[in-house]
Amino acid sequence: MKPMTRRTLIQASGAGALSMMLGGAGAQATWPSRTIQIVVPFPPGGSDVAARAYATALSKRLGQTVLIDNKPGGGTVIGTSLVARAPADGYTFLFTSPSLTVNASLMRKLPYDTGSLIPVGLTAYHPFVLCVHPSSPARDLATFIKLAKQNPGRYTYASGGNGSTQHLGMELLKQETGIELMHVPYKGAAPAVTDLLGGQVDSLLNGLPPTLAHIESGNLRALAVEGENRHPALKGVPTFLEQGVTSFKDPITWTGIFAPKDTPADIVSQLSQAIVSVGKSPEVLKTIQDNGLIPGGLGSAEFSKIVRSDIQRWAHVIKTANVQVE
Repeated sequence: MKPMTRRTLIQASGAGALSMMLGGAGAQATWPSRTIQIVVPFPPGGSDVAARAYATALSKRLGQTVLIDNKPGGGTVIGTSLVARAPADGYTFLFTSPSLTVNASLMRKLPYDTGSLIPVGLTAYHPFVLCVHPSSPARDLATFIKLAKQNPGRYTYASGGNGSTQHLGMELLKQETGIELMHVPYKGAAPAVTDLLGGQVDSLLNGLPPTLAHIESGNLRALAVEGENRHPALKGVPTFLEQGVTSFKDPITWTGIFAPKDTPADIVSQLSQAIVSVGKSPEVLKTIQDNGLIPGGLGSAEFSKIVRSDIQRWAHVIKTANVQVE
């Protein structure tokens, strides 16, 4: 064997380095090679319906098990913190709602920074509907606004609590239309619905799925629904947009998947593409639509714009309305 010259040594070293680089890239390209965990900061059986539909579809698409792990508590802070501090290796993700963008302004101290999470994909929109008791003289949004302006502070609206989506959504409506309403917070949306059914409060902006049966039975009257187009389950109810209110063109509540900020870009890209793809599958679409939701299926770039816009919007609403939580 001939002795290795300086030139051949350099060539061999370069080849070795290239081999190591390709080997590293190949190792990352094999993602995922084990089970993926998606943390949901809500109790099971509610807002995680889209999470479970996507987890099943992503398992098939990625060839690895995708598990849902519910970690409720602290207004979603517990589960969110867990993911924000998790290894950024592509095996731990967060499935959450605008609570992430709201908490950035609503809570004075958070154990994480909102920027420590990367938006990967939006899974679904959760449309809200504005309802009143059937005895209300308001039969459309224009009349509701007119009555509120004629009687500042007389009419009430219920919510699931200070800082809840129902609360902030109505504050957004107040700020766009210039009406004054009295806020009646409850410990959760369920008791708020109960008191609206009983006529103890005048109005409620609430998620469509838990409200639909009461609307269909005639126990509640729907005045307006979120979204650019009328909802298939409420074709007779005009959108806010149709009635001149632009703040609810896109539903204010969504669910989506986030990754720890240092997760490799190619993994974020792969998962983002997978979310968009499975979001169009018949199985996922059926689950989403059967639960009264609006399909999302947006990738990282589009979802990131929504998140940035939401942070600014809720910061303005919270500051203007002086919303505070204990």
